[in-house]
Amino acid sequence: MNAPQQEKNLEISVFGLFCLVLLVLSVMGSALGVIVSAFENRRYLAELEGLRAEARDMQVLWGQYLVEKSTWAAYSRVHDMAVQGLQMEAPKPDQITIVKVQ
Repeated sequence: MNAPQQEKNLEISVFGLFCLVLLVLSVMGSALGVIVSAFENRRYLAELEGLRAEARDMQVLWGQYLVEKSTWAAYSRVHDMAVQGLQMEAPKPDQITIVKVQ
């Protein structure tokens, strides 16, 4: 072979080697991107499930709060406390005064 032909083959092989290295680096970068993406996805999914569990717990607490609130504010309980604790009683008809507004 002559010198120009050898230089051309050498240029092609250097270009081919450069392309191969570039391709390998691209594949490795893509693989690392997939790994990072999968890791982040799992982390966010775990966080989401934790927040959903916390929301369910808060929903249960809210329901318990509403039951407790309705129990404390029940008419019969308030009436009993007024009669027993404060000695209150309903007014008799002769104790009621009607005021007309003009």
